[in-house]
Amino acid sequence: MKVNENRHDNFARLTALLSLAVAIAAIAVPYFQQSQIQKSQSYEELRVILNPNTNGPILLKGSNFGKMGRLIQMPWQLIISNNSLRTTSILETSLSTGSEPGSTYYSGISGGIVDANYDPVEMPLVLEAGVSKSLYIYVGALVPSHVYETLDKINEGNPILDREAMKELGANGIDIYGNRVEYKAFEAGNFIIKYLEPEKSPKFWLRLSTGQGNNFFATASKYGLRSEGTL
Repeated sequence: MKVNENRHDNFARLTALLSLAVAIAAIAVPYFQQSQIQKSQSYEELRVILNPNTNGPILLKGSNFGKMGRLIQMPWQLIISNNSLRTTSILETSLSTGSEPGSTYYSGISGGIVDANYDPVEMPLVLEAGVSKSLYIYVGALVPSHVYETLDKINEGNPILDREAMKELGANGIDIYGNRVEYKAFEAGNFIIKYLEPEKSPKFWLRLSTGQGNNFFATASKYGLRSEGTL
């Protein structure tokens, strides 16, 4: 008789434990799911691409940095995608050059962000969740004086399109940084340029800072592959 009573007690205890476990799970699972949702909603994820292969107007700024060269500003395409589940606000941008972010900075290295009509884009830049924007950022480069003077003569100091600058400089056997090139012209204004020293093209780093205190980076060089990343 006692054996049956013990079995009944053990069964009752097991049933109670199972019921308690189910009750805890019923509370814990929704809480965990809600916590995960809140975490994903608060997480920022920006994809940033810096693309130098554009044909926008180059600005001749005139600033003279001595042996380092003279300042021009080139519009490079800037693609920003908000891949997070929340609205993101970009408060500021900064450009630098060198082997790593922040290596070298000089006055005029950033000419600001503009839209497709080359009108200035004001900060903060707000992106809703899932939204992408294609803009331009003027990248300031220091070029040799003879390159600057050649560009200045083409349009008498007015902005010159990137492809036009490429063609005129190529005809003189140089690129926009003064590096050697091979140039061959064809009918109807067509031409081919072979860059002999692409490794001398400086690398630029773009940093985007958000209202959440996160930094997103992209890097590119004039003749290198565009790239993206987060540091």
